[in-house]
Amino acid sequence: MIEIKHVLFDEPIVIDGTKLLNLVIEDKRIFRKFLIQLNNEIENDSEHFALYRDGKESSLSKNLFLIVNPLFLEIDEKKINTIIQKDLVKTISDEQETQYNEIMSSLYKWLNDVKLNSDVAIEIDEEIPMNTIFKNFNLSLIGRNENDIEYFVERIKAVSKVFNTKYFVFVDLHFYFNKEEIDIIYSELLKHDIYFFVISSQKSNEILHYEKFIIIDNDLAEIHQNVD
Repeated sequence: MIEIKHVLFDEPIVIDGTKLLNLVIEDKRIFRKFLIQLNNEIENDSEHFALYRDGKESSLSKNLFLIVNPLFLEIDEKKINTIIQKDLVKTISDEQETQYNEIMSSLYKWLNDVKLNSDVAIEIDEEIPMNTIFKNFNLSLIGRNENDIEYFVERIKAVSKVFNTKYFVFVDLHFYFNKEEIDIIYSELLKHDIYFFVISSQKSNEILHYEKFIIIDNDLAEIHQNVD
């Protein structure tokens, strides 16, 4: 569980997986200012926010990942794919390693035969790491397809694994997905102990039954609403 404190809110923002928290900031100027401050805090650990994880003060930059546009995630896919490939090596069973060695033995035999076709002397590197094989075969995150939900969920899971973070904040998620799709996203990420809350510029008409709202209205009044 994490708690985030900011001067705009009377009470801490609590993220524990029991409710989908939606922070609605109706004033567009304050909405923009809050997002800029949040992004700066995550990047530079400035003074606008305080984060507590399991009761202990911690760094926002180490515990929270901001997603402004879920359709176009700005992530280092090359770095993520490299880590995935290295981690995949650790999962190889004894049987799979035996199969790999047999395949590589046959491949080297074939390569040694093929190199004789060359008019110049060439050599073969016979100590190629397994993750290099994965890289050469382009083992990587799934590309964009017609299933935007799968694309989004898989990338969040990858970011969580690579950057070792379990907490995310998504901006205007209801603008991109309907409530059935958000329900799938929420459920799928919870299976992997990944939690998120939403920051919205307006309250959506499509509301999930487990959604909780903290609304800062245009008069800067703070309103708490539980759906159930």
